Amino acid sequence: MQEEKRHKLPTNIKQVGSISHGLKIYVEDYVYTYIQQYASFAECDEKIGILTGKKEVFEGEDILFINGMIQGKYSKTEAGMEILTEKSNNYIKEEMGKYFLGDEILGWVYIQPGYGEFLNSTLINYHENNFKKYYSVLFIYDPIEKVNGFFCKNEVLGGLEEVKGYFIYYDRNEGMHEYMLQNKFVKQKETVDYLFDDDFEINDSEDKEIIPETIKDVTVEKIRNSFSKDYTEKPRVEKPRTEKSRTVRRKGKIITEQKKLVNFLGSLSAVLFCACIVMGASIIKNDDRINNVEKQVAAMDNSYTYLIKTIKEGNVQSVFAAKNEQLTKEPVSAAQTTVKPAEQKITTEKPIESTTEKPTEKPTEKPTEKLTEKPTEKPTEKPTEGTTAKASEAVKKETAAENKRPAQYTVKEGDSLLGISIRFYGTNKKTQDIMSANKIDDPNKIYYGMVLKLP
Repeated sequence: MQEEKRHKLPTNIKQVGSISHGLKIYVEDYVYTYIQQYASFAECDEKIGILTGKKEVFEGEDILFINGMIQGKYSKTEAGMEILTEKSNNYIKEEMGKYFLGDEILGWVYIQPGYGEFLNSTLINYHENNFKKYYSVLFIYDPIEKVNGFFCKNEVLGGLEEVKGYFIYYDRNEGMHEYMLQNKFVKQKETVDYLFDDDFEINDSEDKEIIPETIKDVTVEKIRNSFSKDYTEKPRVEKPRTEKSRTVRRKGKIITEQKKLVNFLGSLSAVLFCACIVMGASIIKNDDRINNVEKQVAAMDNSYTYLIKTIKEGNVQSVFAAKNEQLTKEPVSAAQTTVKPAEQKITTEKPIESTTEKPTEKPTEKPTEKLTEKPTEKPTEKPTEGTTAKASEAVKKETAAENKRPAQYTVKEGDSLLGISIRFYGTNKKTQDIMSANKIDDPNKIYYGMVLKLP
């Protein structure tokens, strides 16, 4: 990668995933290949590395060109993950000066076999504490599940969010090519006993140093010819082959299965947590509904209690003739109208004054005296001349009152047929006549504003 600023995007590219608005990431093919080799070499171990390159702006969008990857050598395990040490940082600076001069650190790569693209809080905290640029990225790679992905900072919500896709481009990358040649991934053999058909003994201990540390693609003949001195044959002794390689593979499979189980249990826990939240919300909602129903039932109970009490006290007509808000009044105000006939006569004297045709005071007073005095008389007494005169006088007054009685009456709030009968006839026995004249079947079914004929 040259240090000059790019004026156009590379054309020889391959798209991975879906590309959306925001940060665009271009990874050079050598870098992507070296990350795969690094992950394969790690087997079941977690590894860390550094991504280098340049950030450029093209048509108002930030674009990262990643053209270098440096191993995180000399790292250590802390809080369940691999972290870079001071020695690791010095090694990275030295390698950048050799192979990636002029580049900057654009992010880091983390190899986690068996965990997929799972991003835990430890990785997030490490990224926020050590890679503070807004365009710093994290590349997660799982060599077992064969999945990978980039993550970058979310400046609005905070934390890390997944980048849906990226590009792999092909270009001359001499620095990365040279770094790959100088840092090959070679697995050392545990012992050289397997390469020999016959047992032999090296006479000079100094000859052992000519055996290479890495014996990949080394034949038996080459090793035998590399010794300058003869070797002494010994009787063949059967040596047991080591089972270490099989144990390592078996251990790797066990670790992989354990990680898969941990991932499954984590996903299951998340699902159960969401289900508990939904159930809790529904329970709270149902509890509110139950409280509303209880309040409504309590209000209905109070209304029915008031109605039953009013019916028992005898003032049924006034309950049904009143408006709806009359039900909300205190039972005491309704009970005041349900007194004895003599008392009802007294309480209805004020509404008489408010009517258009006011009857004289004499007709209203006489029926009151008649109703109040009559219960005090003894039923066994015989009618005398005085009582007969009074009766005839009452009849005359009643006839005079009939002449002044209106032909119609408009029902007002709080009226009842019983009250109207007493008001205009001076007795409660005219209720049935009023019902017959107005074709009323139920004495309780009179309403506010209804016009009644007074026979």
